[in-house]
Parts: sequence; structure tokens; C-alpha cells
Amino acid sequence: FLGRTVETIRSLCDKRLSWFPRRSEILLSMPQAVEQALTPPLLQALQRRGLDKTLKFVHIRRLYRRYEHADLAQHPAIVWVPYQVSVMSFFEQYRMNIPILVPSLQLMADWIVLYGMMPQRTWAGVFGQCPVGSSIPPHPSESSVPDPNDDSNMTAVKFWLQFADFYSFPHVLQWSSFDELVDLASDSDRLFRASQGAREFNLDQGREVRGKWKSVFESILTR
Repeated sequence: FLGRTVETIRSLCDKRLSWFPRRSEILLSMPQAVEQALTPPLLQALQRRGLDKTLKFVHIRRLYRRYEHADLAQHPAIVWVPYQVSVMSFFEQYRMNIPILVPSLQLMADWIVLYGMMPQRTWAGVFGQCPVGSSIPPHPSESSVPDPNDDSNMTAVKFWLQFADFYSFPHVLQWSSFDELVDLASDSDRLFRASQGAREFNLDQGREVRGKWKSVFESILTR
């Protein structure tokens, strides 16, 4: 949008911990107002699948007033409905190889346009406003790129949302309905494969990120 190409260096947040599920609760990570809105359809989906007595979803802050990262690594999965495109907690949990479940890109985009979900995606959204455009025009070379600050335009929202951490990292499981969320959360084999995939990716990206920072510091020191 600004006509500039920049190199990004991903956050590592390496806690030297890895997923070891010992508890049964599926954790919820989302604003509590969102949790309250999503609880009824989630309970209905659990009942349809006959899992309302055996599969439990609970908000992190409802289960833990304070927690260590090792506490989170004991749970089968964490369900995110993000309020922002990049959240440090995501990196911390992903680097521990915890299976992460998020709304599909289409579902999240629908919720943003219809209900103002992910309010901190834009600066105006932080203040409870629905932005319909940027305060500056795009660079002439990027005139065909959708506006990143238009929360009323589905095409624009979907275009920029694909670059969010949740949708650009591999092995993050996406669900398009509450039935699909319940199916994923109750599929231990699928969760295990997601964790193993994240683990392999983290090892590779860890080497890549450390190599990039090494190059950055070397270039500074040799100036």
C-alpha cells in the first residue's frame, strides 16, 4: 500500500517448552465478551455431536487467575478468536507446539465486516469506530491494492487478513463452523499432527530467524 518492500523477522518467543497434553480442557483465548457471544452456539454443537458431557471448553482466564507457560502446554489445544493481527501470546503458544484453532479466514472476515470483530486490526477500530479508508492515499504503484483500513469492504478485509500471523503460519487449524470446531478439538490424531508440524516448522524458522539477526548485528558492527 505504501509502495515499500521491507523484510520482516518473525518473533521467536522460545520458552524451551513443548506441548505435553495432560489435562482435558480445551482453552479459549479471546475477549470475554466474544466468549459470551460464542458459548451458546458452541454448546449446541457439542450437544449435536454428543460431546457436551465429555469435551470441555474453558476460557484461559476463567481457569487460571495466573498461569505459567507450562500450564498452557498441558492442554490439548487453544481456540483463538483474535482481537489483533499479531499477538505475542500466539507466538509463545505456537513455539511451544500447542495446537491452535482459529476461525477460517472467510469466517473471521465475515465477523469483522458484520460485527466488528478483531477491533484492533485498525487504529480507528481501537476507538470503537468502523474505518472505511486510510487517511493517506496509496502509493501510485499500489493503486490496485485494497485499502488496509476499510473494515466495511469484504475484499479488502480478506486481502489483508491473509497476512495475519494466524493465517500465514502453517499447521494452524481453521474451522468454518462450530460443528467443525468441535470435530477438530475432539480429534486427538489431528491435534497431534498439527503439533508435530508446528514443531518441525519452529525448528527450521528458529534457525532462519537467528541467522537473520546474526546478519543484522554483523552489518551494524562492521559499519
